Amino acid sequence: MSFPLTPPPPHLLPSSAAFTRRSLLLSTSLSTINPPPSSPPDTTVTDRIFMDFSICPAYNKPDRTVSDTVATLCTEMFPLGRLILGLYGHLVPTTVSNFKSMVNSYSYKNTLVHKVLHRQFFLAERQGRMEVGKVRPLADLPRNVEVVDPKAFRLANSTRCSRCSVG
Repeated sequence: MSFPLTPPPPHLLPSSAAFTRRSLLLSTSLSTINPPPSSPPDTTVTDRIFMDFSICPAYNKPDRTVSDTVATLCTEMFPLGRLILGLYGHLVPTTVSNFKSMVNSYSYKNTLVHKVLHRQFFLAERQGRMEVGKVRPLADLPRNVEVVDPKAFRLANSTRCSRCSVG
């Protein structure tokens, strides 16, 4: 059984001004390459905190015992200077809130720091070994899920918990 083919209406016939399938496909694939520009992130510094750094010459003594604390080891500290950090409260409000609460509660006091690089970052070690009772694990803190510029500060928890992640 065959059906007669009817020609398409004249307004659907290809013309020189009409798009072909290939040009339509090309134009749709090119349109996905350049997404519309998004608004830049709000990197306004909303808060500033400071940390004072010192050197403790006796902290790494080889005859140190587990019961020694920073207060007993570091009777003489030599001040190095103050580090002022600008916090991006509009970009990562949860992280800024967590960090400010940790700074205000002196959670970072007597933390061993390895390196401070001007206008970049500072690298610190964990507060101590959990198996000998040198560190209290932090409560599960809410984290921001936004992707932040690598130069921005990151709050990391050195303990294992259900919701902990860096960044």
